Amino acid sequence: MPIARERGAGSLHGHTESERPLLALERDVQEVPNQKDIRKPINRLDPELLLEYQDLDFFEGPPTWKYPVEQPPRLGVIIDDCLGTPLLSKPSAGLVNMCIKHRHLGKGLGISIFMLVQSYCAQGGINRAIRENCTLLLLFKLNQDAQIKKLYSETDLDMTEEQFIDMCKEVHSIDYNFLLMDFAPKDPSMKFRSGWDTLIQPKIKTNEISQTNDNTI
Repeated sequence: MPIARERGAGSLHGHTESERPLLALERDVQEVPNQKDIRKPINRLDPELLLEYQDLDFFEGPPTWKYPVEQPPRLGVIIDDCLGTPLLSKPSAGLVNMCIKHRHLGKGLGISIFMLVQSYCAQGGINRAIRENCTLLLLFKLNQDAQIKKLYSETDLDMTEEQFIDMCKEVHSIDYNFLLMDFAPKDPSMKFRSGWDTLIQPKIKTNEISQTNDNTI
């Protein structure tokens, strides 16, 4: 909604109540008495932007949350293709410390860290302290059995190594699929998934006695 008035006019009479705050801001922006006052935030506002905000009803009231549930913002960091870089190879880079303290960063909001890597435990790769503090692990198909065995040895799973390898093979038999391992599930039955939404109840073997759940792969 364009507003036309004489430049330098000091009165706001003759305008609607919704226009007056905008006109007052526009007048303050245009009538900067000296260069020193440009440091005030009010004097750095663009009148054209204010008019645009007026058209978008930004001055009709305080901002409202557009989603059903109001919640603080969520912060995330994506680290991709970093194998062999100083970020992983040098402790002074601070990655391990950031991963351990991630819940306390962002002024208490916490930061989720997503790492995309082609090797689980390569030399100069992901530090073991990071691997052991992982919450969600998405395991795509690996051609090296040594990598899968290493993962099994570090995750303390309630199954034998052979059962874990069989579960991986079954999941990876689907093109581009992945095994999702949740190390902090809301329910123990939700620890393993094929892809994002297919729950897996693997066979559990203890003392050579196989205990098979109802839904197995």
